[in-house]
Amino acid sequence: MQLEGLAILCEVDETGSISAAARSLGLSRTTAWRRLNDLENQLDCRLVERTKRNLRLTSAGREAAVRGRALLNQAEALRDAAQARHRGDHGVLRVAGPPGAAELVLEALAFARSQWPGLRAVLYESPEPRDPVRDDFDLVTTYTRPKDPDLYIRKLITMEWCLHASPDYLKEHGHPDRVEELAGHPLVLHYLPTDRTDRLPLVEAGEVPIEPMLTTTNPAVALSAAERGLGLGFFPWQLAGVRSPLVRVLEGTVGSSRDLYLVAGLRQRESPRVQLGQQIMDWMQSVWVDLPESSNR
Repeated sequence: MQLEGLAILCEVDETGSISAAARSLGLSRTTAWRRLNDLENQLDCRLVERTKRNLRLTSAGREAAVRGRALLNQAEALRDAAQARHRGDHGVLRVAGPPGAAELVLEALAFARSQWPGLRAVLYESPEPRDPVRDDFDLVTTYTRPKDPDLYIRKLITMEWCLHASPDYLKEHGHPDRVEELAGHPLVLHYLPTDRTDRLPLVEAGEVPIEPMLTTTNPAVALSAAERGLGLGFFPWQLAGVRSPLVRVLEGTVGSSRDLYLVAGLRQRESPRVQLGQQIMDWMQSVWVDLPESSNR
């Protein structure tokens, strides 16, 4: 079956003109007529007929156009799949991380898809730490540096945890100037991505521990409560930054900072998914200015 002839037939059906069909497909008018005649000879039936002003498909031509569009779509899907395989289709890239932190690799995944259009990625968020080898993930973001020697590890960033509140909340309840004043506020939130420690030691104020009245592993819940003026909240500076109207409380008082790592498994070193994971990590290292150090095997 001549796909080019089918494409011309479909264009003639749309435009009613062989000249317009030829222009749309980047062909000369003569070539378009020849391909259309070849298709008629192959199908052994008349597909188009002339009228005084344009061309019109016969009943056989209309049937061929309907089925031809389906064939052309399948041919395009076949071409895309073959090209993706030629470029290196790595199947589904599995990425995991604690709520909020996994978003840090979304830009890298977008970069990966621009390099490998056949790539698909699935992003899992879980408050529990994930192991790239045991849980079969290609990339994992974690606050705890794994000790497994068969892992490829990059430190992404050290995250400071600061106290934030909405402007309306501060107007109603006052702006605390000392850590001790927090005990008098209606609610203190603490967003904990991975561990369940309810006490947050502060760098300033003599390591005064804060015991939040509400601890959550869901950043959306914590941010929403703080933004609606329900209380103050401790969040990583990334979470309480660009997308949130919160303001920082107690300048100079920083919670216990945490390192964030990006990890890939290396036990199957020839796996194209693992190789792609390493390339993503290398790309992140090259474009992020916040990556002070790296460690890899």
